[in-house]
Amino acid sequence: MDYTIMHLTGRSVRVRYNSKHWSKKEALAVKQALSEADGVEKVRVYAANGGVYLEYTDQKQALSALNAVSPETLAKDPYADADYITAEELATRKLHPDVKKDMRNEILVEAAADLFLPAPAQFGFHLYQLAKLKNK
Repeated sequence: MDYTIMHLTGRSVRVRYNSKHWSKKEALAVKQALSEADGVEKVRVYAANGGVYLEYTDQKQALSALNAVSPETLAKDPYADADYITAEELATRKLHPDVKKDMRNEILVEAAADLFLPAPAQFGFHLYQLAKLKNK
C-alpha cells in the first residue's frame, strides 16, 4: 500500500499517494484505472499532491482498486515492451536509399508542376496527388 488514507466514510474515501506530485499522464492513467474498477462511482484525482477522492458502493472493492493502482506503472508507454516502433525510435531510424530517391523524385515533380503549370493545371495535379495518396 503506497498511499495514506486521509478520510474514510461509508460512501467515500480520500487518499494521498506517497508520491507527492503526478504528471498529467499519470493522473489521467490513475483516474481511468479507478473509474473502470467495480464498485467505484466517482473519481477525482489531484495531480498536484498525489491525492484521490473516491465515491463507492462497495468499500472493499474500492480499497482493493486503490491497492492495485500504481501511477508510475500505469503511465508507462504500453507499447514500449511490445514489437511496435515508438516515436522516439522512428525519429532515429534512417531511410533506405531507394525510399529517399523516390521521395526526392516526388518532390521534384511537384515543385516542377508548381513552377511551370498554369493555376488550373496545378490544381488538377494536386487533386490527382491527393487521390493517389488516399489509395495508398
